[in-house]
Amino acid sequence: MKLNLPKERHALTAKEHKKYQSLTNLIVALNEKDLTEEFISQGNAEIAALDKIDDSNPSLSKAIKKTHAKIYNRAVSKLKYVSKGYYTALWMSLGMAMFGIPFGTVFGIVLDSMAFLSIGLPIGLGIGLAIGASMDKKAESEGRVI
Repeated sequence: MKLNLPKERHALTAKEHKKYQSLTNLIVALNEKDLTEEFISQGNAEIAALDKIDDSNPSLSKAIKKTHAKIYNRAVSKLKYVSKGYYTALWMSLGMAMFGIPFGTVFGIVLDSMAFLSIGLPIGLGIGLAIGASMDKKAESEGRVI
């Protein structure tokens, strides 16, 4: 059993078409992976709700984006599938917060000037990038990248 593709739509704006194509690409990529019955049934229910919305409805763009987000977020949280570069993007900010600010604080205290707080941010960024890149590489080797 696979996820159903949303119905063909012809009267979309360029912005809506881009979102619609992104949703379609996500579904095609997920259909190549092992999916649980629960995931498939929930995804098909969301796609069916999206298909009920008329092309001329002004809320269609928001509904397409919301459906994409729900399906993607469930794939990440329940099935541990991630997009390419997911962990790198996540760990860049975490590295600056978890490592950069403490290192910067230490530099500021040791050098007796809190102006050196900003030195820690690039250090944290580098650490975060290294951790994220290794996690992305691991996810790719495990076949969890969509």
